Amino acid sequence: MYITSMTAAPKVHRPTAATLLTLAALAVIAAGCAKTAVRKDVDTVQTATAIRDTVGGTFTDLRDGKAYRTVKIGSQTWMAENLNFATDSSACYDNVESNCQKYGRLYNWNDAMKACPAGWRLPTDEDGDILALAVGGWRDEDGDWKIAGEKLKSKNGWCNSNYRSCDSAADEFGFSALPAGGYHYSGFEGAGRYGFWWSATDTDAHGAWYWSMNIYSYWVEGRNYSYKASLYSVRCRQDSAADTALAEQAIPDTAGWTVTDPRDGKTYRTVRIGNRRTGYLTWMAENLNFETGSSRCYGDDTSNCQKYGRLYNWTNAMKACPAGWRVPSDEEWDKLAVAAGGKPLIGISLLDGWAIAGKKLKSENGWAGLGEDSDGNPLSGNGTNEFGFSALPGGSGWHHKACGCGRDKTWSHFSNADSIGAWWSATTSDFTAAAYRRMYYSHNSMDRSFNYKSALYSVRCVWGPADLR
Repeated sequence: MYITSMTAAPKVHRPTAATLLTLAALAVIAAGCAKTAVRKDVDTVQTATAIRDTVGGTFTDLRDGKAYRTVKIGSQTWMAENLNFATDSSACYDNVESNCQKYGRLYNWNDAMKACPAGWRLPTDEDGDILALAVGGWRDEDGDWKIAGEKLKSKNGWCNSNYRSCDSAADEFGFSALPAGGYHYSGFEGAGRYGFWWSATDTDAHGAWYWSMNIYSYWVEGRNYSYKASLYSVRCRQDSAADTALAEQAIPDTAGWTVTDPRDGKTYRTVRIGNRRTGYLTWMAENLNFETGSSRCYGDDTSNCQKYGRLYNWTNAMKACPAGWRVPSDEEWDKLAVAAGGKPLIGISLLDGWAIAGKKLKSENGWAGLGEDSDGNPLSGNGTNEFGFSALPGGSGWHHKACGCGRDKTWSHFSNADSIGAWWSATTSDFTAAAYRRMYYSHNSMDRSFNYKSALYSVRCVWGPADLR
């Protein structure tokens, strides 16, 4: 039934600015048991054939005759408006019909799972990540997609009455996200300031993930948790299994080619990895081994440079790639992980990462073993190297020069060769630190963290202009 009075208010979390940190913490805890919800069966009305105007970018829902603008971003086709199909438990904001015309309807999670018309579906948590990545977002340590909100929010409608100000967003892709607010235990709240959208990914019988945007920031807040009784907006994504399969098929350059660095004559294998969703990038398939003043061989042993390439501090890394090549941005590492089939991962010990990606990008040999199984067979930490990226565990290091008190001392410290690979990105957090990527012999993931720019890590160069930094 429709919610028409405050007495019907469900007892749920209220995701205000004051409690978003708590919800983010719950998301981390719940991530371990989260699973992708399977789309529920729909009734006969739901299965009615719907018509999409492929020329005009509109879609007509034959259940009620409402038409929606659509937009294709990357490989995904989305409704460019919030869904406004009436279900028994959906509601207009403040129970005012004109708000349904403005914002679309608000749904509890169970209704949201069934509300999209035939050929469309409620997007998964991963779909939201793919969308944010496609518009140029990059994920921070809290799992939020920076910049993405600015590019997805509508140009009008985001207003903060307390400060008598309105946000002017870019809406570069025509997604036109509006701040429809939501319904929580205390009633309707947030219209004009917050937008909340359900994902199809639930955590347990009681809760599910949603993503949100707000008047206070230009990012998309990912993996927030709320009880399924909350009322949030729905954005339907077109459900095309064939398009999805094609978009997710990573296509390496199987023929391969090599590039010679004219500065020292060294030759590197290369590989092209990507898909329709992420675009394609050409990577060196070996760690860089060009000597700079501050670069080191692991353990100061030149044979390790032949095996792993050299280790660089961030400043030297940014200048080390040959002409036409460069250190990849944090976003480009994300795109590599997605192209390799990685799944978003947020954990307590890892700032964030991509499950599965490490296994597929690690070389087939060179990584430390994991001991033995119950039958005494050795367990390998190697990867499958499905795309020819051939990531090796080159370890890391520090190089220090201490001067003063009548003495000079230069010393180096190295660790984790054969068990960890670490690579710089071009993305900084401030003037002292930058993001880097890690893979482990003991895990199948590729994770992201930050460290001081004086640390020594490997470098993988990518081809092309620095237009994604």
